[in-house]
Amino acid sequence: MPLYDPRIMWYKTRYPGVGYRKHSIRRFNGQADKYFAIRYKINNKLKEEGLGWASEGMNAQKAMNKRSELREAYRTGDGAQTLAETRELVLLLKPKAHGDNLIFLAIKFFTQGQEQS
Repeated sequence: MPLYDPRIMWYKTRYPGVGYRKHSIRRFNGQADKYFAIRYKINNKLKEEGLGWASEGMNAQKAMNKRSELREAYRTGDGAQTLAETRELVLLLKPKAHGDNLIFLAIKFFTQGQEQS
C-alpha cells in the first residue's frame, strides 16, 4: 500500500526527499505528532518509505541521514538498498527461539577453533 493518500497533506522539510505528515489527534511537544517518510529513486522508480514518528525519536535530520545511507548503498552496491531490505536483513540476523541458536553456537564453536590454531 503506497504511503500517498490524496486526503493526507504531506509537508516538505528543508532536506530533499524528506517529508512528513501531521497526525490529526496525536500530540507531541504541544504540536501534532509528525510521521516522517523519505523518497528516492531506485532503478528509475520512485520509492517512498516511512521511517517513524517524532514522538518515537525520528526527526528530519535522521530521515535525511537514512536516505543518504540508502542512496550510497545503491550507488556502491554494498548493503541494503531499501528499508524493506534492511528489515529483512535484521530478521535474518536476529536469533530466534530454538533452532537458530544452534546455528549461532556452531558458528561460535568453529570460529573459536580457528583462533586457537
